[in-house]
Amino acid sequence: MLEKLLSDRAQNLFRDLRPRYEEPHRSHHGVAHIVHCQRVFLTIEDIVANKEAFELALIFHDAIYDVGAKSPLNEKNSANLMMSASPYDREVTQRAYLLILATADHKIPPIEDESFTQDCALFLDIDNSVLGSPPDEYQRYANNIRQEYLTVFSEEEFNRGRQSFLEGMLDRESIFLSRHFRNRIESIAQRNIRNELSHLQVPPSPGKRF
Repeated sequence: MLEKLLSDRAQNLFRDLRPRYEEPHRSHHGVAHIVHCQRVFLTIEDIVANKEAFELALIFHDAIYDVGAKSPLNEKNSANLMMSASPYDREVTQRAYLLILATADHKIPPIEDESFTQDCALFLDIDNSVLGSPPDEYQRYANNIRQEYLTVFSEEEFNRGRQSFLEGMLDRESIFLSRHFRNRIESIAQRNIRNELSHLQVPPSPGKRF
């Protein structure tokens, strides 16, 4: 299914990536996540400045995913894997590299390139767009995240980390960085997050964010 959504070059690359995304510990960060992201990308591709770099980063951004790894190890490893496999020129490849690294903290790097800044905001928002999904889809996402992290962390550790992540999202000026996503799903995402938080009973404490 995913390959039909991808460009020819991306299809060829994803054939080698698919086994990584099918690893058994990936309840959320698997093929379905990349399908979701690619489908959203196709709805906004007309406003993306560099489509090749965007799609390249999209299919590689979770290529290496160790649940227990400290940020930004997974992101750096995924970006480096992309660099070694990219069939594109240096400009496209470097742009994709920076997009992948930005997913570590979901902040736009201070680069003086307006088109990159705009693309990066859209890219990070696509990665988080599940937060603005309908309630049943959001609940599946939340369940999958829980299942994924419980392969490494205890229930208490997960609840604390998840609460920290969710409260951190609400503490931001806005969950989404681009006007496109803010206008469409910001209020839905805030409602979903508050609902999930209402079911987490562990008091917040410093630590990992899930």
